[in-house]
Amino acid sequence: MLLGVPPEGVLFFEVVFGIANFLEHGNFDLPRRLEPVVQRVFVTPALHRGHHASDWRELNTNFSTVFSIWDRLARTLHAGEPDHRIVTGLPDRPGLETPGLAESLLMPFASSRNRAR
Repeated sequence: MLLGVPPEGVLFFEVVFGIANFLEHGNFDLPRRLEPVVQRVFVTPALHRGHHASDWRELNTNFSTVFSIWDRLARTLHAGEPDHRIVTGLPDRPGLETPGLAESLLMPFASSRNRAR
């Protein structure tokens, strides 16, 4: 409201963003022939999975939501094979149990040596 954006515009944005976020985090794959075509314009679940990879080379890629053009412009797009399975998780914590809420909130402030334990 302080920026003068009409409430209807904010609501529209939130609905589109919510649906896109839900779909890109979905546990499904598009047909192999359709995936590369859709990736040219939109972020697909297969494209976005790299963003959650436990491998640092894939982790810092595919930040876009809705349109893949933003990753193309920022040169952060990493379009892998649609049926390539990506191991997700925290790179410094292979094989460890999932951190709790408090530990997750403190992780950015911990040294890399402490994160690996």
